[in-house]
Amino acid sequence: MDIVFVHGWGFGSDVWTPLAGRLPGNHHFINLGFIDGFDDSPAIPDNPIVVGHSLGVLWAMKHIEAPKTLISIAGFHDFTKAQPEAALRAMQRRLSKDSAGLMADFWALCDSPLTYEAGRLNTEKLAKGLEWLQNWNVALQKMHCTTLCLAAMNDNIIPKNITAKEWNDVHWSEEGGHILPLTKATWCAEIIEGFLDAIDTQGDHCE
Repeated sequence: MDIVFVHGWGFGSDVWTPLAGRLPGNHHFINLGFIDGFDDSPAIPDNPIVVGHSLGVLWAMKHIEAPKTLISIAGFHDFTKAQPEAALRAMQRRLSKDSAGLMADFWALCDSPLTYEAGRLNTEKLAKGLEWLQNWNVALQKMHCTTLCLAAMNDNIIPKNITAKEWNDVHWSEEGGHILPLTKATWCAEIIEGFLDAIDTQGDHCE
């Protein structure tokens, strides 16, 4: 079983360490480059199980062809439904002037126990990620595979009502914030394992 993990904006692949350690299979970690010091992305295997966090879900929907299963953690199809484009443009302006301050505020808003030193911030890639958030959207109804969404009721980044509208099958945590792979790793792993055990993924794929 090949599992591809795709992290979200403002984080590195180490966001997956607590969760991946609880899941079986061959693990492949995509590095979007927001934080320096991580290995380059591996080749993506054919028809993998995809687990994405936040922007990583959207990236996976646009770049990984025909996954067997898509598992979203605090993910979305169109970020501008959750946060106004004006807020993203303000983040872009602040990123160029005060990247450390912006990211500290963002990690706090995410309720993240994981932060990074200012010297590891790749502002060019972070700016590109903000462009993706403004310009990318993918319609879930165009996909034809099993999907699962995990989300927190107290997510400060993606409001509960947006998640409920965009996903058909949502498992809710009462707490944990936006960064469930870190704050609720055991809870995420139990739901994901149960989900994978309950479905027959042979032949299923997203298009």
